[in-house]
Amino acid sequence: MIPAFAIPVKDRRGKGRLPSRLKQRCRLKRATEEGAWMATVRNISAEGIGLIANRPFRPGMTLTMELPTDPACANKPVMVRVTHARPQPGTRNWILGGAFSRRLSQQEVSFLRSRAPSIIPRSERRTLVRHTTRWKSPCPLIRASEEGPWYATIRNVSDGGLGLIANRPFKPGTLLTVELPTPDGKLTKPRLMRVTYARPQPGRQWWVLGGSFVRKLTLEELDSLL
Repeated sequence: MIPAFAIPVKDRRGKGRLPSRLKQRCRLKRATEEGAWMATVRNISAEGIGLIANRPFRPGMTLTMELPTDPACANKPVMVRVTHARPQPGTRNWILGGAFSRRLSQQEVSFLRSRAPSIIPRSERRTLVRHTTRWKSPCPLIRASEEGPWYATIRNVSDGGLGLIANRPFKPGTLLTVELPTPDGKLTKPRLMRVTYARPQPGRQWWVLGGSFVRKLTLEELDSLL
């Protein structure tokens, strides 16, 4: 491959990925995966929810989901921060517990209570009682976000995308919020990159990632990474 410094500046934009001689690290602030996945509500209160999901989620993740509510009301997506997660024995499902980013409205809670009896275990420690639900229809999980930061080394770059070596996997389709390094050692404003491929290195301690930017780099930004 022709070294990046041997390619005239005016011609670099139209080329493929160019190796980064600096081997700089960039910071990955956030990873966002789009659904849809399905989950069944186990119990619910105005402040939190218990779910059975068909894939694993890690504590600390934020899930955007649609609750089963009164059909006469607008079905607003709600955000849930996962507080605990464990596999369900004998199945491929996962049992999750989480806290809402906003309290459910009285109308939402009243509707759910009308379909479920209140159960108060002796060991109940929540500030609000969780109510079991008879509603067994699955509800969609629209989005799952996980906060970093993580760090990755830049392998190659073009105005439209980036090649990275990271110490953890990210699935193709994941949207990464990336902060790129600047010549003075600082980081740029966050930009979005969608992972297009990911493959493990021997030993599976490192992963090679490739992705495309939602918005292309400027020529100045590209030059600073070569």
